[in-house]
Amino acid sequence: MSGGKQSRQALFEEINFKIYNDGDKTTAFMTSKENLPLWIKCLDNFYRGRDNNAHETHEIKWSKSDQQAKVMAQIQEQDPPDIASGTTRLGNLTISFYLTTYRVLIQGNHCGYWCREIFPQLKENVEKERRDR
Repeated sequence: MSGGKQSRQALFEEINFKIYNDGDKTTAFMTSKENLPLWIKCLDNFYRGRDNNAHETHEIKWSKSDQQAKVMAQIQEQDPPDIASGTTRLGNLTISFYLTTYRVLIQGNHCGYWCREIFPQLKENVEKERRDR
């Protein structure tokens, strides 16, 4: 599925699995002006190890593009060891938070894993932060 079609059909704080296929390397979701800072905070907390125990297998680097009004997180993440071969592989992911449209774009070879495994945990953390305000 092309990134353009996925981008147009982005849901509010949900991954649209009707158009997203596991092999795709791009997907997106929408959020609100109020929630965008919560998503950024929860993503940073998660990958810096405050919200999970696997922080040794993650690395996150932040950058900002004033031209495109976005904040980006570059993430390197190690897969759990493959049971059959005992090997691990490193996945790369870029998550772009667009500050004027409130769109969150996920790109990279770890997109499928992130959508299935990480997104639900982050969404739960965002909802908790929202309730605790």
